[in-house]
Amino acid sequence: MELSDGETTLKCPLRAFFHETADDGDDTSILGHTGFLEFFTATFIGEGFALELSPNDYLPTLSEDTP
Repeated sequence: MELSDGETTLKCPLRAFFHETADDGDDTSILGHTGFLEFFTATFIGEGFALELSPNDYLPTLSEDTP
């Protein structure tokens, strides 16, 4: 998975599972905690149907010499 705010890009290796819903128009998404959301503070913005993610202290950082 790749996240970007336009200036910084974060690439996260993770497992993804997909589930087919009965309704083709269903836009439901489910994100898991372990391996992804544990590294972010998630704010759900109901009015705009949006999710805002902010990195928390558990997000690992890469050293400058890491490719």
